[in-house]
Amino acid sequence: QGGAPEVVHLLKAFAAAGVGGPVLALLDNDTAGHQGLRAIQSLGLPQNFQAITYPDIEIARSHPTLGPTGLQTMDVNGSACSIEMYFGLEPLTVAGALSPVRWTGFNDSMGRYQGEVSKKREIQKQIEQLLDQMEGGQTAPPAGLSAILDSIVDATTRIQLHHDRG
Repeated sequence: QGGAPEVVHLLKAFAAAGVGGPVLALLDNDTAGHQGLRAIQSLGLPQNFQAITYPDIEIARSHPTLGPTGLQTMDVNGSACSIEMYFGLEPLTVAGALSPVRWTGFNDSMGRYQGEVSKKREIQKQIEQLLDQMEGGQTAPPAGLSAILDSIVDATTRIQLHHDRG
């Protein structure tokens, strides 16, 4: 099982069990992920625990969205960036068009909508092909994945600095 609520639950369990090593939780850069991050930050977890969301990315600053008002282009960072968005424009393009984010509901506590990219299964198939190409050395990782890796490195460095001080 996945999702931000499950991550929050697992971190609580790890803290209660006294896990002493570094623990990093990585959440989607969407409304649910930011709500989970807020919940984690309110827990008062030990300093060896760190939680982050995927970073904002340029391709999400102007992305088609589909909702009650029809098709619009908007910044979906923080409200609809799941891992699929970090593989670049090519996998997000289905049948010659960029697959829009479909708004799925309004989150009252966060004051914003939650969305997810439509045609997810088709996008995931293209991502699988891209991963095969990356594994075979035929293509470099997309910039979005590099940004996630940079965020992970930064977070683990912060965890290590807290560990070294304690």
